[in-house]
Amino acid sequence: MARYIALWPSSQSGHGGRGRRTHRSARTPRPVLDRQNRWARRIGTAALCGSAKAHRTHPAAQPRKRIVRAVAASAARRRRGRSGLLRRQHRSTGAGRAVIQRELRKLIVPLLGPALVLHIAFFVLPVCNAFYYSLTSWSGVSPEKEYIGLANFVRAFGDHTFLTALENVFLFGILGFLVVFPLSLLFAVILSKKPPFAGFLKFVVFAPTLLSVVVTAVLWGSIYNPVIGLLNETLRSVGLDALTRPWLGSRHNALPAIAVAMIWQGLGTYVILFLAGLQKIPLSFYESAELDGANAWQQFWHVTLPLLWDVVQILVIFWIIGAFQAFALIFVITRGYPNVIEVLGTYIYWAGFQGQSIGYASAMGVVMFFFVLAFSLAVNRLMRRESVEY
Repeated sequence: MARYIALWPSSQSGHGGRGRRTHRSARTPRPVLDRQNRWARRIGTAALCGSAKAHRTHPAAQPRKRIVRAVAASAARRRRGRSGLLRRQHRSTGAGRAVIQRELRKLIVPLLGPALVLHIAFFVLPVCNAFYYSLTSWSGVSPEKEYIGLANFVRAFGDHTFLTALENVFLFGILGFLVVFPLSLLFAVILSKKPPFAGFLKFVVFAPTLLSVVVTAVLWGSIYNPVIGLLNETLRSVGLDALTRPWLGSRHNALPAIAVAMIWQGLGTYVILFLAGLQKIPLSFYESAELDGANAWQQFWHVTLPLLWDVVQILVIFWIIGAFQAFALIFVITRGYPNVIEVLGTYIYWAGFQGQSIGYASAMGVVMFFFVLAFSLAVNRLMRRESVEY
């Protein structure tokens, strides 16, 4: 006699379709559990897929079929409710975003208004006034502003001092380009390698950048002093008396002397920008070039310089603008020698305030503006290359 007997009554039995199991133990045997699980999986698959298999299942599985259908219906209702909630949230989020954007638009004028007023008052209006004054003979004192057309511009290009000042600007720009860029790039490459003396080198290179222009001019003016200056005293102490001279006494000596002071102060800025550009270049490029047999110079020429070309272009424009706008350093450092060396900034100052010819000074300022604009556009055009993304 079998130890476990499972009786499956017919539909006429009074047990409501439930099977009656008679056994000696409370535990369900493994064969029965496997059979029940198999029927349950079949019922669930049929109910969820809407198949006709659910109608051909065993009568004992009908309660499980109803449970599976109820669970599936409940899950469907939850999905529909969740999707509706998401749609409502999306609509509410979109409406809230539109409200926030409208509120932000209302803040544009209050936030930008003060800065815009200051920009117009201290930049746009002075530039417009300079263009207007360049067409007049205004002295800066008298109320009369007689219109003379382009006479100030004709006078400027016939003025020997103006042409000399313009020539000095070009010399400063060329000299700075030939010295500042190679030197700053060299320091940046050395610092990117992180040598043991990197901290000391950073201090030596970056410290002059922290000084103001006036402090730098006073410092180098004392160094170039012909009597008690550090440079001449050092030359005398080592027996080079023949090389001592008044460094700011003539244009031939003052031009390189002032260029050294300008390079000393501005070198740190260019090193910082070059160093930032070098740190953006992935090391994998150098590793690939080294695997291909490229030496250090070939890696610099074919990897480093092309990827730094955008930085070089920006720094060239910065140097051109700085050369044209050089005023404070030269004005302070040559305070005892006003006629030794002139650049556009110093000559515009002397013509406008000492010569009381604001109209003529404004005309030279307009000429300088167009020179800077033309050189900047030319640099952008000539140095334009296809951008490299990495």
